[in-house]
Amino acid sequence: MEQDYGQLLLKSSSEKGQISAQESTIRYQNTAVLAFRGLALTNDQITTLMERIKSDYEAGYITPHSISFSYTPLNPEALEAILNNLAPSVTDIGLVNCKLDNYEASKLLLFLKNSSHIRMLCAEGNQISERLKNEFRRLAASRSNLFVMI
Repeated sequence: MEQDYGQLLLKSSSEKGQISAQESTIRYQNTAVLAFRGLALTNDQITTLMERIKSDYEAGYITPHSISFSYTPLNPEALEAILNNLAPSVTDIGLVNCKLDNYEASKLLLFLKNSSHIRMLCAEGNQISERLKNEFRRLAASRSNLFVMI
């Protein structure tokens, strides 16, 4: 079953046209990689998108292993929607240059500490303190199956 998440984003958007026609044709067919990079998405769009992906995973339509919102600005609510609805099959997360600060990074660190299925996190280029970056590095060093770029 083909899933067109770009069209879902357009339908859920209160600001039609926020996503270009090219971006609206993002389609996945039981894919391993979901890339939503560099999009101007609202919290509602991200929540709708993540709930749909989780639902599609639970229905057996897709089995995502990697998801990226790199270069997409995320606030605490958006990050929470991503982490709370992440399919258990996801092992790689891309959050490069998402304008995450220490608050969001703390939530992400707590999520990683409680998630044994995540194997890779790429979150470079965010506004995270060296102290928190070191906590991510220590966590990665303590788990042989976790790679963190921060």
